Amino acid sequence: MITSLDYLKAGWQFFSRFFLVKLPCTLLGLVMVPLGYFFIQKGKPNRYGELTQEHSDKYKLLGSSGQWDFWNMPRFLWIWGNDEDGLLGEPSGKHSARVRGKERSFWGIYQWAALRNPANNLRYSEILSCYVDRCDLVWSGASDLLPEAKFPVRIALNDNNPVKPGWYFVKATDRTNSKVYYCYRLVKPLKSGRVLHIRLGFKIKPKHAFETQDIDDANKGFTVRIAAPRVN
Repeated sequence: MITSLDYLKAGWQFFSRFFLVKLPCTLLGLVMVPLGYFFIQKGKPNRYGELTQEHSDKYKLLGSSGQWDFWNMPRFLWIWGNDEDGLLGEPSGKHSARVRGKERSFWGIYQWAALRNPANNLRYSEILSCYVDRCDLVWSGASDLLPEAKFPVRIALNDNNPVKPGWYFVKATDRTNSKVYYCYRLVKPLKSGRVLHIRLGFKIKPKHAFETQDIDDANKGFTVRIAAPRVN
């Protein structure tokens, strides 16, 4: 059950995690990532045993370098590393294509590690990660029917449609330690032709109540996103 007190607790959780943890580490990363560039670790696999992978044909056609390798920050700069994707972007080659195949350059690494995914490894820390498979979820918000369910149930806002208007507020309670995690998401069309997209808190969704997450997606990190992209 979600109460008025949960909204207050969520507000404090968003504020404290962002302004006291995420933002300071992000700002420090503007300096720490350039420092780490001189100590990059190569030749060791990521947390899932992956070391190298060919980019997808899609991103090769868009200009990727063709191959992903796992490069990472040294342990003394662990917070600003990325134990899953490393410093060269997604294994698919999406970031490589974005920087025209120059993801191994200083600027390519800086864009990925300092600007697009700042202080990425914080998502593995206890304070900024939620292991959603251990949690009981309740939520409120605009509803869509979940056709895969074996019983009649309605869930909030299908994330597979990123421009469909709606909102949800999710509360996840960890069964092992009773810790509580919150997420708020809003999608609202604007008169300008853009779509306002807000996500605050942990990346938990109502549909997670009916799923078991893959091992590389088991922990849901903390995010603050406020954007208004134009819809074509």
